[in-house]
Amino acid sequence: MPTLPEGTRYGTLTWQVIRAVGDTAQDPDRDPDATVIAGLTAVFTPTVSVMKDATVPVTIFANPITATFDAQGFMVGEDGQRGIRLIATDSPNLQPQGVQYKVVLSAPTISSQTLMVEVWADQTTDLTNAVVPSAGSRTRFATVIPSADPTLLPASTQEGDLVLAQDTSQLYQLTDATLIPIVSLRGEKGEKGEKGDTGDVTPEAAQALADARAARSGAESAAASAGAARDQAATSATAAAQSATAASTAGTAAADARIDAALEPGGALRTPLDAGDAQTLAAAKAYVDQRATLVWDQTTSRYTNQSIVAMLASHADGLAYGVQIPKGSATACTKTGANTGIATPTPGVIGTPAIDNYTLRGPFFTLEVNGGVEVDGTPYVTAVQGDGRFARDGSNGDVWILTPNLYWLFDTSSTDYVQLTISDTALAGLSPQPKALLPGGGRRPYMLYAKYALSIVGGVARSVSGRPIANRNVSHNSLITQCKAASTGYAGKSYADDWYVKTMFLLKYATKNSQSMFAGVTSWNIQTQITVAESGTTRVIIATSTANNIPIGSSLMLGSNAAKQDRSAGTAFDVFDGLRVTRKESYDASNTAIYVNAAAAFNTTVGTYLSTAPWNTGACDAVVGDGSPTNRTNGREPFTVQGIELGLGMNEIVGDVILKSDGSTGWQIYTNPDSKNESTAVTANYLATGKYSPSGASDAGFYPLYPDSAGGFLVGAGTGASQSTGLCDQVWSNGTAVTGEREWRSLGGLWDGGNAGLWFVGGNGGLTDASWYIGSRLSAVGRAS
Repeated sequence: MPTLPEGTRYGTLTWQVIRAVGDTAQDPDRDPDATVIAGLTAVFTPTVSVMKDATVPVTIFANPITATFDAQGFMVGEDGQRGIRLIATDSPNLQPQGVQYKVVLSAPTISSQTLMVEVWADQTTDLTNAVVPSAGSRTRFATVIPSADPTLLPASTQEGDLVLAQDTSQLYQLTDATLIPIVSLRGEKGEKGEKGDTGDVTPEAAQALADARAARSGAESAAASAGAARDQAATSATAAAQSATAASTAGTAAADARIDAALEPGGALRTPLDAGDAQTLAAAKAYVDQRATLVWDQTTSRYTNQSIVAMLASHADGLAYGVQIPKGSATACTKTGANTGIATPTPGVIGTPAIDNYTLRGPFFTLEVNGGVEVDGTPYVTAVQGDGRFARDGSNGDVWILTPNLYWLFDTSSTDYVQLTISDTALAGLSPQPKALLPGGGRRPYMLYAKYALSIVGGVARSVSGRPIANRNVSHNSLITQCKAASTGYAGKSYADDWYVKTMFLLKYATKNSQSMFAGVTSWNIQTQITVAESGTTRVIIATSTANNIPIGSSLMLGSNAAKQDRSAGTAFDVFDGLRVTRKESYDASNTAIYVNAAAAFNTTVGTYLSTAPWNTGACDAVVGDGSPTNRTNGREPFTVQGIELGLGMNEIVGDVILKSDGSTGWQIYTNPDSKNESTAVTANYLATGKYSPSGASDAGFYPLYPDSAGGFLVGAGTGASQSTGLCDQVWSNGTAVTGEREWRSLGGLWDGGNAGLWFVGGNGGLTDASWYIGSRLSAVGRAS
């Protein structure tokens, strides 16, 4: 009989599962008794189906393992011994690393439970610690109304209930009598089918449909026990659902099944179910279900990481989403695998949510949260948008976008294209995404990416809304101190933060030209003179022709300078710096007054210069989904991708990357796996990737053709493209003969125009270079192995 390779490591899992029942005659007391659950099994399915050993030439197929339970409710293996042994998550020689196990606990008489667990070498783990208890709070209802008008809500609607607007497919939460947007649930449009009989939807049926219970198990048990009144409602509801099924995709059919499973007396649905409602209502139910799995730990004031992992696992689809990226000058890419046929999203603006068919797909799933990261790199969550604790202004901590920890493939072997593939599951051939593993080798439970650019509040690096960005004193080297990289789990922007945005953009929008979808603040270089002087004011008066190009929400600086000068000069911003435009009004036939959010009044002088500045954070808070406040391509507004706000009119330094040249071979890219070792120069802790940023005989800008991977850092490769071909963005480098080290500045400033974008690099500044157009962002993923 063959054996697994000698270096394979194993861990032990134990579990006792029993049922509480009423008192029986088997004992003298009258207290509830415990019994075993007949037919109970636990199936452990590894997230990696095929593995190999790094030291022995052998391929290993990992099969699911089924455990049973003995007469005392203890889990036993096939050998009858309590506990089971599995290949360890941290087994060092197995590839890919970080195997997890999906555990399905089931029996004929219980609702199945699904967990995601890790197994640690030479350790015993009790799985009771990973169980997510059933939600104990009141049922939350999804109230469906024609449009997002609070006056249309029925009297039964309660604080915290979810509200679905039919006209926009937008999901809201009722908070302080206000509808707060949560997520757009507009799904893919399926092929039109024959119209079916909608039936007569009685009030009882409408109520039954709306009882969107937060826990599936509660819905199932209630459905099983409902009485004759509910049966009559279900008959009408089923007829309506059949009409929707004929007009929807296979995914909608699955959604209809979920609606049927949730039928109960009561509820708040006030409109008939038709083909337009089936998918969105099901999506609302799915959203409630996901949120309901999160478990709040009163002792830590956090959601448990086990419950977050379980929630993500319940949403995982196990599919491989790909895109082929041409290596030549063409910009259009081809979606592959599960990505084939998914419509490119339509970005949104304030008041019009994005139409994004990726929103509820496993690898693209996001939650907006408050939280942070421990010293060892382990993330934690203290609030989730819509839970009553969440805040964007910093009052409840930093703001992050929570995503699954993904797997990916980046294949450049073809002469014609690069193949990029991701999945939420460790499929054969895929590897953990950049920074997936913690310094100790364990898999990060989930990823947190900063929603906002870096601001400094009270001397602390933050990711919060409504703040001027940190600039003027931000450099590669300053980030080490500002983010306390050596003593905390935080760091400046990581190449893993950069990887996520680039990867999501390529997969969703299938183009190398990021500015064709989102220009960012890149064509907004205005310096204009004050035309009317005022004292003790909070506004500036300038020519209307210029004021027309200054959007509400943008940011400005004002100096005492009577001559146009660089914004770095002290007299370019000594009146105010980075204040936000709150409103505009006509002053006279030629001039407009622009009001700013000044904390104190100031004086203005005719002839002094007002200049545009990088936008404050939170400019896109009212945008639902990917998009910009009013216009995503005019070059004057920031944008969001996957909830992450970008393109505020400044460069963002990538803190764990350094460019280094010895004067002969060019500017090689060095990366730092663990932010604890961040340094003011390349050290032995940095990895020489063997990849180089484009350079030539003298300082110059280059236009790469296609993406490449420098140890997981996505960079431009090849030259000869332009602002409309290849990657369409410029990489600026010092000459090859120059020696030294340079910081990596991404995205581009407010004057970079078509040179800017997701692939832009300012690679000609030293590690201490700082300026008004240079910033970064806080990172929770800097620490890794």
